[in-house]
Formats: sequence, C-alpha cells, structure tokens
Amino acid sequence: TTLQNGKEQDIWVTIPEGIRADEIGKIFEKEINNPTFSYDQFMTLVTDSNYISQLGLPDGVANLEGFLFPDKYAMPIDTTADIAIKKMVSNFRSKVSMEYTYQDIILASIVEREGYNNQDRPIIAGIITKRLAEGWLLQTDATLLYPLKDWKHVLTAEDLKVESPYNTYKQIGLPPTPICNPGLESILAIKNPQKTNYYYYIHDKNKNPHYAETLAEHNSNVNKYLR
Repeated sequence: TTLQNGKEQDIWVTIPEGIRADEIGKIFEKEINNPTFSYDQFMTLVTDSNYISQLGLPDGVANLEGFLFPDKYAMPIDTTADIAIKKMVSNFRSKVSMEYTYQDIILASIVEREGYNNQDRPIIAGIITKRLAEGWLLQTDATLLYPLKDWKHVLTAEDLKVESPYNTYKQIGLPPTPICNPGLESILAIKNPQKTNYYYYIHDKNKNPHYAETLAEHNSNVNKYLR
C-alpha cells in the first residue's frame, strides 16, 4: 500500500545530547539531503522570537538553543527547517513534563557539557547551583567554548580574559542562553541536584571526576590529575 511505501521513505535522524543548534542544523542538512531543508532557514528560525512565541515555551525564550530535544527522529524526506524544529520542540515538551524555568534549561545545558554520566551530573548540578545561589563565578569551561563554536578548542589564559556574556570566569551569573541542547538526565540533575560540601570539580584525562571543598584542594587536584 501507499502507506507502507510512505513510511519507508522516512529518514532517521539521530541528534546526540549536548550539541549546539548549528551542529543540529548541519546534521539535518546532511541527512535530509533535500532542497526542502535549508540550514540558513533553520538557523534563522532558531532565533526568531515571533516564531518561537508560537511553540508553547516559557515567556522570555528568544533562542531555541536548549529546546531542540536530543533523540532519534523519523523525518519525512521533504522535511523543512520548520518541520524539524517543531518536531524537536514538541518532543522536548512531552519529555520534559516537570515544571521548569529558562534558568533550569541554561543550567542543564552547562551540566550536560560539564558532566559525563548520571553519577557525576547530579553532583556537578549541586555545585553549579550552589555557586550561582551564593554569587560565585561559575567558572565553567563549556560556557566559554560556546561562542567559539568549537568544543575541542583548548582554552588559553587569553580565552579566560575575553569580554563575553558567556565568560563565566568574568561574569557572575548565568550566560544569556543555554550553551547546548541537554538530554533529560541533565535536566533531571538540575531539578534534583545532589547536595555536597563541594565547590569545585575537575575531570582527569579518563573523565573521572575529582571534587574539592576548598580552592587549595582543587589546585592540588589540578596539579595531580591535569598537569
């Protein structure tokens, strides 16, 4: 039947957790591989506040970074930017059924990039939310990498001095938008952060976390595991 043939024409597109909107747009462009999908149109809609206001997200969300839910999607072969975005945002709304704020999603996006698994994420979520609540600088590398559009960039002393709303080494508080599109695990970690006495964390080269209560302990961890 036509129905079955129609179904077979769907293209499966996998969006991994923790990537930016521009990376998602590139994946769709490559997988859909059809003139109906325009990367430029996708990137325009991602920051179109009139368009975003019709998607049922909290007031004040003027950038879809953070709401393009990571998942595996069956997409029609003639997918447009609008179809792709609406599918991901609608999936976000059905999966993230708990009460959340824009701040939660910004925090979850940081936890997504700073943590590696469901053991370290709730602890890191606890550290970040505590630093935020107590008016500390967040000092997260991932926020600095976001405007560079390069997750593999090795941060230098110069990078830490750059004037940017995403430089949490200089700006107190949260960056203006999420820095990636977090999965459910990171959003849940922000909703249920693990309380500890830690204020610092690093991951060694094998991605094992090392936490610290004081700056001295933290510096000692840095020397031991990252030098």
